[in-house]
Amino acid sequence: MSLTSATAEVMALFIAARMLKLLGMNTCSVIILIAFAIRFAGYYLIRRPYFLLFMETMHYFNFGILYVLIAQKADAIAPPGLAGTLQGVVYGVSFGLGRGVGLIASSFIYTRLQSRLLFLIFAIFDAVAAIFYGLYFFLRKTETTTSLQPKNNINIPKIVIEPETNINEEPLLISPSTNTVDGKDFEH
Repeated sequence: MSLTSATAEVMALFIAARMLKLLGMNTCSVIILIAFAIRFAGYYLIRRPYFLLFMETMHYFNFGILYVLIAQKADAIAPPGLAGTLQGVVYGVSFGLGRGVGLIASSFIYTRLQSRLLFLIFAIFDAVAAIFYGLYFFLRKTETTTSLQPKNNINIPKIVIEPETNINEEPLLISPSTNTVDGKDFEH
């Protein structure tokens, strides 16, 4: 089972950037929510254990594409120089807080209702979320798609090595917006 999901994840990580560029971040977000709904509905409807292998291929979307989507979305909205910080915060909230809240909700449903009903409730929740998310972004096409695309190397500061810098010294970092080094103006 883990070999099936790991194979799907590796394939997804290889082509995730091309898929996100081709379909766009919002369309991929809707596809990921639909994939979660299909996966949970499949767990609910499954009668024979070997059908579980087919459901595990949904890891292609549920982890592989989602992981790259989160990184690119965080990079697209991050202020200059803070892309890594925002990605860490988003991954912490998603894989830490999100899984914790999901565990609490699912343990409540699991103890109060049937265990199979848990997957049906999550499938319905993901399908409804996909519909609302899709309607919101597909009806709101007035915003340009380039504003949500990742910035090309905008978060990488320019490094200028002055000729009199010794090999063992660190180079000075120059802020691209102010062109100042240690409070003094610097010209290229």
